[in-house]
Amino acid sequence: MASMALRFSGMDGLIDHGNEISTVGLEGNSASLFQAEIAAKKPLIVKIRTSGKLVRRIDVTIENAAPPPWLEPSLQSIGRLLMLPRNWDFDNAPPVHVLSAQSALEGLSFFMEDATAPPQWTPTKLGGLQADWHQNGIDLEIAFDCAYPSGYVVFSDLRNHAGDWEGPLTSNSEKLRSIAETRLNGRP
Repeated sequence: MASMALRFSGMDGLIDHGNEISTVGLEGNSASLFQAEIAAKKPLIVKIRTSGKLVRRIDVTIENAAPPPWLEPSLQSIGRLLMLPRNWDFDNAPPVHVLSAQSALEGLSFFMEDATAPPQWTPTKLGGLQADWHQNGIDLEIAFDCAYPSGYVVFSDLRNHAGDWEGPLTSNSEKLRSIAETRLNGRP
């Protein structure tokens, strides 16, 4: 798995959920990610989306590896969802927050393999994102929003419902690695 340092333009700070540290501004501090390290690397992938005056830019730096194949389609989908306006669901849902996008990509990097199929992305009513896989006899959904910023997983094995489970991504990463290796790669 790749180690990803993610930087999103226009944010009020940076978050490293894996190490539970963050900044309160774009200037580094003793509890922050190493800003000089991130700034010294050129982003490997840059996505820019515009809608009227709204501009969202996603810079992704991947350390020590080539980008995994699932990252590019995920960035494309997330970029489109970041452009949704308030009330996108006609029920006053907020726009997708950039921190949810960062959390989602970081969360997936904990368990995704190079051969893992990219998820389908949908917005949540809380301004977050949900990654979905419905293939090879499973339903896997992971929501990243203000209720569960580090991700909440719901897994259903359509072949054996006794194997169904749900819970926080961080406490189920080993299960997710196994699922990614066996069920999200086209193998039974």
